[in-house]
Amino acid sequence: MKKTWWQKVWASRTVWGFVGGALAWVLSNGVESLTNLRKLPSEVQSTYHMFQSWYYDDALWTGTWSSREEGHINDYEQAEMPLKLSLDTQRGKVSGAIFNRAVCDSNPMFSLVFVEGDIVGGKLVANASAYIGGKLHFLYSFSAIHSDKEPVITLSPLRDPHGFVPPGARLVRRIQVTSQNVEGMPPMQEVEHHDLQCAESPFEYLQRLRREGVLKGVEELGVGRKPKNAAK
Repeated sequence: MKKTWWQKVWASRTVWGFVGGALAWVLSNGVESLTNLRKLPSEVQSTYHMFQSWYYDDALWTGTWSSREEGHINDYEQAEMPLKLSLDTQRGKVSGAIFNRAVCDSNPMFSLVFVEGDIVGGKLVANASAYIGGKLHFLYSFSAIHSDKEPVITLSPLRDPHGFVPPGARLVRRIQVTSQNVEGMPPMQEVEHHDLQCAESPFEYLQRLRREGVLKGVEELGVGRKPKNAAK
């Protein structure tokens, strides 16, 4: 059973450490010192940041999630669309990148899509954007919820004019590969699933357009082709 926010607060040592540090600081500096949080001593500020990270469950969201994870025994009903979401969460602010096969099937120039968002009420709300003609342009927005019992997040489209995000897309947390250094042996490297890359590289895409005589200027390269359904 998932704990409510006040149950988590009551049971958390981090919170009580923060409260104790804050009270000690107020007693030593006076109540009027609360009017400017920028004057917080470094120890209390650090504790406050720890509290924020705990409150927003930074560690729960940070990592790589995809629909092509094969290192798990259980079947987590991963989305059929090849998707990979890499997140870094700092005090509820999220940044990272998303691979969406529907996007690069539409235009391989969008193989690198940036993600920015926030954890709001235990849910990720984020925008996905790509550089077009040297400027960052909005592609779509989405939300994600974290399962209480599985290493799974479920994506849902919010504002998605091109239909890039399938509703209820389940992504599984990637198991981090760790290897001990063995003398004479190269370090282990993660091998990416072949579905999690564009069928054409941006260079191959431009070369094909030249051959077909329909090459556009970079500033004109928009979402031009209907996304293909990628088979799992």
